[in-house]
Amino acid sequence: MENIIGVSQDKLESLEHKLVNEKLKFLDEYCTFGCDKYDADYLLKLNNFLFGDLYGPLCYRLSAYNSIINSYMYTINEEGVGDKNLDVIFDRLQALWDLQPFLVGNTRTFVAFIKIINEAYNLKLNIDPDCELYSGMNLLDIVDNKKNNTSASPQESNIKHIFLIFE
Repeated sequence: MENIIGVSQDKLESLEHKLVNEKLKFLDEYCTFGCDKYDADYLLKLNNFLFGDLYGPLCYRLSAYNSIINSYMYTINEEGVGDKNLDVIFDRLQALWDLQPFLVGNTRTFVAFIKIINEAYNLKLNIDPDCELYSGMNLLDIVDNKKNNTSASPQESNIKHIFLIFE
């Protein structure tokens, strides 16, 4: 996709990485983008927030997936996110990510969304934004919610570790 600032592809990749990482720092549960729920419109606005400065108003393949995205987001909107449905939420986010609904920034858009719900629902997920995604890998590389250390406190043993993979 052509950038609107007219820099070479090499410079664009470096600039994109720096700009998006800075924007990720500002995202939290209060970033609503004028939406009253998590849905296809919310994800599009999130994607535009992250990448619109470089590519302009983004075109997207999302319209073909609106109903799928909205139905998958239903659980988050109606039930919230917690231990009882965390696996379902992550499976659905993985399925949505597999669709690659955006022309640019699919992985980082979903990483940003997971960061937002992590803070909104106080999930205490360990998010690693510096990993790289390669073909065939999962968006959620590791979900560890098993008690690994008997000397850990109950709160520490319930913390889930998720390593999110960037494009």
